[in-house]
Amino acid sequence: MSKQFSRTYFIFISLAFLRGFSSCSNMCQDNWHSKHLIQDFYLEWVGNLKTQEVTLGSWNCGVGGNLPITDGTVFAVGFDSSFIIIKSHPDKSGEIRKRLFVDTNSRGDYSFATSNDTIYIDKEYSRERIYQQNGKWYHTSKDWSGQVDSLYLNKERTTYYIIDIRNYSEGKDYQHEKTSKYEDEGDFTEARKKLGVDKELDFSYVNKDLQ
Repeated sequence: MSKQFSRTYFIFISLAFLRGFSSCSNMCQDNWHSKHLIQDFYLEWVGNLKTQEVTLGSWNCGVGGNLPITDGTVFAVGFDSSFIIIKSHPDKSGEIRKRLFVDTNSRGDYSFATSNDTIYIDKEYSRERIYQQNGKWYHTSKDWSGQVDSLYLNKERTTYYIIDIRNYSEGKDYQHEKTSKYEDEGDFTEARKKLGVDKELDFSYVNKDLQ
């Protein structure tokens, strides 16, 4: 192989790599969305708005790093220099997954918590995917994505968060105990009073479609 050919081949491969990297980078930028809240805290989602979460740090298409603070789909956020308050709807698919993959029989197949849960398994793959044994229903699934719109966002329930950032400064290690989580609005309201959250602090960001 001549030196000229080797140099030309190297340039060709390098250009191909750069084009591919640029294409992947552009694709990531199109799917990744980030909104800076305060200090190191961000509101981010990738691909689907229903993955929206509050994070410590920004993912930045894999260049940075983030630590998810919330579960489910965040639809409302408010903050001041002392606290961040958040509302989210839980991921119902997570609840279904826990019911589908708990107890097994001697064959290693999972049992359904209730017969109604059989609707969450796609029966089109094989006749043996779902079967009944000794009065209980089982399925042969080993994994289940559950990423369907009807499950991913459970608007019937709301989870509330309060993040205490009074002693936090950018770049410091995050302490999880500074985040409080509540399943009831009354408990959330009471916690606001106990922690000393400003009465005037409201949710400045609200996504009406996710609410």
